[in-house]
Amino acid sequence: MRTEMASIHGAVAEMGEYALVMLTESLDALYVNDKQKALSVIQKNPSLTVQYRTLEEEMFRFIAIYQPVARDMRKMVCSIRLIYNFERIGRMGKDIAKMIIDFPDVNHRPCITSISSMGEAVTKMISDCVTAYLKEESDQILEMYKRDDIVDSLYEIVVEETIRWMNQVSVMIPVGASYLIIARLLERCGDQACNIAEMVIYMISGERPVFL
Repeated sequence: MRTEMASIHGAVAEMGEYALVMLTESLDALYVNDKQKALSVIQKNPSLTVQYRTLEEEMFRFIAIYQPVARDMRKMVCSIRLIYNFERIGRMGKDIAKMIIDFPDVNHRPCITSISSMGEAVTKMISDCVTAYLKEESDQILEMYKRDDIVDSLYEIVVEETIRWMNQVSVMIPVGASYLIIARLLERCGDQACNIAEMVIYMISGERPVFL
């Protein structure tokens, strides 16, 4: 039982890392308008789906066979919740990549710096969550909601800058609209990181954190 639980634990962390790679690479493609890299992110999505479905089935089977209790049961239930959040993060990375495929070549993108800051903050939140889950140490994710407030503030900046740019350069309205969607996806990824942090803290301590 312990060996199988450890295997599942490691596989869940690997799925989180895989989803984070999809998001990070989609952002890297965005910053330099690299359509080939964006395509490679899209091609990773089927593997993400397989990981999700396989892990879900393995955890359901584990619960049915071993009927874990207390901390072990909490760990399984939280891990099931985590892979759902990881799958969504990876899928949002794919959605960003799909928009990049249709981007025109644009040299002047005044809002991209703020998007980059937002992306850096979000990916670090997710990375810390994966590490906390893998090591079962929650110190670095206890104040995740405060970090999400920073992401929300950056989102507002991106929206303001992008709308201003679209008003000044009307031909860039389609691109600007895509940037607004990408910023919204990043904001949602920050929310997913908060959900993951809450579950990991609960998994470790047995207490649900009170995030204000």
